[in-house]
This record gives sequence, structure tokens and C-alpha cells, in this order.
Amino acid sequence: MTTNVRPFSHRHAPSPNRFVAFADLTEAELNALGHLGADVVTYSRDKVIRHEGDQPDVFMLHSGWVVSSGSFDDGSRQVVKVHLPGDLMGAPSMGYTAAADTLTALTDVTISRIVPEAIARLFREFPRLAMIMFLLAQEERIILMERLMSVGRRRGAQRLSAFLLHIYDRLCLLDPDWPLSFELPLTLDQIADVLGLHAVHVSRTFSRLEQQGLIHREHKRIDLLNLDELRKQAGFPQRRLLRNAAWLPQPI
Repeated sequence: MTTNVRPFSHRHAPSPNRFVAFADLTEAELNALGHLGADVVTYSRDKVIRHEGDQPDVFMLHSGWVVSSGSFDDGSRQVVKVHLPGDLMGAPSMGYTAAADTLTALTDVTISRIVPEAIARLFREFPRLAMIMFLLAQEERIILMERLMSVGRRRGAQRLSAFLLHIYDRLCLLDPDWPLSFELPLTLDQIADVLGLHAVHVSRTFSRLEQQGLIHREHKRIDLLNLDELRKQAGFPQRRLLRNAAWLPQPI
């Protein structure tokens, strides 16, 4: 079977890492996050979670990797976003009558659907969490801005370096002790979609980064061998999030 539904439990509560990157959360706030989702559903790799044009549901990704993609009139698709655990998926479509993107499992994943009423209740009862959700949206805008800058002006090696660092930095939010390696479950075609390149160019660029001693690649495993030089190659500063800002609402 494609999906498997289990009763919700705090073991499958949304990962707080994206939220605690901005502030230390109280027990009440953590509990509120834990009650956002409904039943947890498991999807196997390559299964579509939601099609473009479907009801604009919002999901919390608990484990695994998911890609968001849009379609063109000729039937081709463009990967626009890679989701990691703790991400809210589908939220940009909340104000529309139909979903703007397709969500597809890159790996086996567990997710829970979040009804809009639950998000509205969170905004009413936990204004600091609501503000952090707003800040998370702004973080996504910066990521999109840098992606557009890369596609518009950066060479292939800079685009790929920035993408690998983006994935690594996000994994470090999940675990500050994350090693300098990770499994990258995207295909060359999917990476090419994200970077605005051809798959052959991506393959050659991987080889170039290996020749420079910046990475080592074996199948889907990526080892980052020289983080400082890779950041120089990417051409973007390492941005640090502002934590516990004085202007955040006081916790309830």
C-alpha cells in the first residue's frame, strides 16, 4: 500500500528545530506545535503526496525528504524546493483555491496534514509561534532570492556549491553535530532543475568540485572536504539567524 495512517503521537510531533532556530520555546509552545498535525501518514519513495491543482492542504514533514515541483503546458515539470524534516509544506497555497505545486516523496517519508483552523488557533493563542512562522517564511524568501541570483548570474560550480551548502546548513539545524556528509536523494535531473542547468552540466560540475578537493561523491553520498573553500566558491555569505529577538512577543 502507498500510505499508512497511524494515530498521532508526540513521537511524531513537528520537529521544533526550525522554530528553536529563532527562539527558545516554552513547554507550552512545544506542546502547541505537537498538536498541530492530525494523523501521521507514511508515503514510500517516489509517491505523490499532493498534486498541483488539488485541495491546498498544508502538511508537516516529520521524516524524510520531499520535493515541490510545478508543471508547464507541455507536461514537463520544474523542481522548485527541497523539503527536509520540520518543514511546513504547501503553506504558500493556503490563500488559493487550488494547490500551486506537486509534492513528491524523495525518500520514505512521514507527514501529517495540518488544517487551516489549527494554524489560525496557533496565531490566536501563541503569538510568538505565529511570529516565528512569519520569520520562517522570510527565511524562505531569502533562500529563493539567493536561488534566483544564482540562476541569473552564477556559474555552474557556484550554483552547485551554494546548493550543497544550503542542504548541509539545513541539516545542521536538525542536528548541530551533523557530520560533513549527507545522502543526497535527488537525481541529476532533479538537481539540474533546482539549479537551472542541464544534467550533463551538473555531472561535470560535480566532477570539477571533486577535482578541486572540495567534495567527494560516491553514489548519492556527498562528503564536504573543505567547507571554507566551498563557501568561497559559492559566493554567498553564511547567514546567521537572529535568536530571541527582543521584539518577539512574550511567550504565553
